[in-house]
Amino acid sequence: PQNKGAVFGLHRGMDSLGAAIGPTAALIFLLLYPGQYVWLFALTIVPGLIAVGLTFFIRDSPKDYPENAEKPSLKIVFSYWKQASASYKKILVGLLGFALFNSSDMFLLLMVKEAGFADHQLIGFYIFFNLVYALTAYPLGSLGDRIGLKKVLTFGIGVFATVYAGMAFADNFWWVLGLFTLYGLFWAATDGIAKALLSGHCATAEKATALGFYAGWNSLFSLLSSTLAGWVWLQWGAQTMFLVTAGGSAIMLLYFIFLKEARR
Repeated sequence: PQNKGAVFGLHRGMDSLGAAIGPTAALIFLLLYPGQYVWLFALTIVPGLIAVGLTFFIRDSPKDYPENAEKPSLKIVFSYWKQASASYKKILVGLLGFALFNSSDMFLLLMVKEAGFADHQLIGFYIFFNLVYALTAYPLGSLGDRIGLKKVLTFGIGVFATVYAGMAFADNFWWVLGLFTLYGLFWAATDGIAKALLSGHCATAEKATALGFYAGWNSLFSLLSSTLAGWVWLQWGAQTMFLVTAGGSAIMLLYFIFLKEARR
């Protein structure tokens, strides 16, 4: 329990490292073989098959599953809210509220494209952001274990608001690079941290259900967020969308600042 932040941070860091290595390898491939997208996508099957194969070496411990546990069903997943603890619900409400403003990363790349940057620079920013994420996820997770997971999460949401406010005025390379650096810090301070925080407010036998409940609803809210962000962009322009997102996330920042965690 005392290492939750570090464990989730390591997981997200390794995942993001792969997200940096993959595009880098693809970029090198396209430089050597321009336009060969069919072969590029075909080759991605190889690491996918390796990953699937490695899962067969994972063994669960029988003690992880209590004998009297209720059998999994859609009813359990959708009714989990009723049996969840009050502290879990408060954190979940804040995370889902923030998800309404956390639209797709593609909007950041579209904004950079509108600012006049070349395609290879867009890919470079994306790779750089994932590298920052990969390198800082574990340290920030460990920091959360020491000073409190909610504090690190709150810091991350504040960074997100800063990035989106700044992206509304993106106009030069160093400004955008700085914002993508902060964006990597945002993900490192929130993605794994949110799961670690939630897992500390549910029963041991319910952890997978609790995290799955969050992941499912978070995905739906993120889908809605991206749809609304795209609509605002089309109606009033990219700058308005980024400023609205920054303002909304600032409200959720205040929510977490004043949220009092129940003693676990």
